[in-house]
Amino acid sequence: MVFHAILQAIEEEVRQASLGLVMARQPRAETVHAARKALKNARGGVGLLRYGLGESAHDGANRAMRDAARLFAGIRDDEVLIRTLEDIREAVNDPAARRALDALMLRSRRDSKSRQIEFQATRLQRQNHARAMLIWCDQVGQCSQEGSDQALVRGLRRSYAKARGAFRTARALPATEALHELRKSSRRLAASLEMIRSVSHRRSPSDLQKRLEALVECLGVDHDLALLAERAEQIGQLGEGGQSLGAWLARRRRNLQQRAMKLARKAFFAPAGEKIKSFEETVARAARASSARIAKSPIQ
Repeated sequence: MVFHAILQAIEEEVRQASLGLVMARQPRAETVHAARKALKNARGGVGLLRYGLGESAHDGANRAMRDAARLFAGIRDDEVLIRTLEDIREAVNDPAARRALDALMLRSRRDSKSRQIEFQATRLQRQNHARAMLIWCDQVGQCSQEGSDQALVRGLRRSYAKARGAFRTARALPATEALHELRKSSRRLAASLEMIRSVSHRRSPSDLQKRLEALVECLGVDHDLALLAERAEQIGQLGEGGQSLGAWLARRRRNLQQRAMKLARKAFFAPAGEKIKSFEETVARAARASSARIAKSPIQ
């Protein structure tokens, strides 16, 4: 069944994330990225299985994975901020703005070293999170679930409704928090669609998934620039360079947000009935693919 295939895929992602949590003594960019990506994929799968697992099991898993991901958040933010500063410095010609960027870079590198030392001190906490997620996988894996394909459709519909609601909020008031919520809910929906695509072995993602991934990427850059602007305000004393940099960031964010709204309209303005039918067909295709693989596999 598709339900069990997705459950197995979640377990694989959890094991990969747990390995990153336990083994990451000196956090490297690739280790952090792999662990965070695995946790995002696992949470997307858990959201799919919400109505098959039950609210208690779903909420427990989602909370454990969310808390584990937060341990990497500071490391990720520092890495992204430094990379963003490097990219912006190549694009900015104003000497005053460049001086402000250099000051931010110096401060950010110093903060990053401090954050890495703090991360090393969380080893026991990381081990506990990894153990909790693995115990959850073992407990849920022992449960027998029947007739759960419709539960997957319900899970997709719920994720889509949440992302669409976040879009309406962000469209009415495009504040940083609203855009961040749209990014998170869209990323969760895209992860759910990717989970179904992977277990059904489809070669390419759906149009909706492609639009969601483009939307998430666009909003991710906007979020990084918002983080940079916030850091500049916290440091202060950048003078004229800070003003020039702030104006450049505002223009860049405005363009990104306009593009994000266009992508979101394409993703969320289809009639609700059409989307429900599309979700049902997506799960049905995955079920047929799963049944075909079982039929072709040799009898043990």
